[in-house]
Amino acid sequence: MKILKEETDIVCTNPPFSRAADYWKLTIESGKKFLIISNFTNVKNAAYIHYFMENKVWAGYNRVDYFLNPKKQIVQASGHWYTNFSIKNRPKYKNIKLMPLKEIPEKYKNFDDSKMLVVDNNYIPIDYKKPFAVSVYPILSGILEKGYTYAQDKEYVPYINGKRCFGRVLLQKEK
Repeated sequence: MKILKEETDIVCTNPPFSRAADYWKLTIESGKKFLIISNFTNVKNAAYIHYFMENKVWAGYNRVDYFLNPKKQIVQASGHWYTNFSIKNRPKYKNIKLMPLKEIPEKYKNFDDSKMLVVDNNYIPIDYKKPFAVSVYPILSGILEKGYTYAQDKEYVPYINGKRCFGRVLLQKEK
């Protein structure tokens, strides 16, 4: 803590995924600039969503799929960079497909059993006023910087025809 508070200007860390929530809290509360490698699904995890909602952190440029472990072996992991540095000209914006709902291909839009719109493949409806569910990828690609915000502070799990689907994030267009 002394090093964090008195000796650092920038924090760059890869906390153990099992302790990441503690590291995020300490790092963000320190007020320092930071780069954190953490699980790419953190954007839909209740322990982290409030940081994104409060603009204290946003996804960095890219994923981190491989690490060297302490034995210098390459291991696969589902990591992503997170930061509080401003990101200009985010390269992943091109992955987001902003368009009217009626133009989104039918195979990438569906309504779940509770009538929530679920969109896939980075499609984002520009004319839909209600909350809708997306995977983590639009968040990691910078959709929160394009006029959209979280509609709730926890993961949303859609059910389609009674079958549980992958957890999502509920977004909505800012008012």
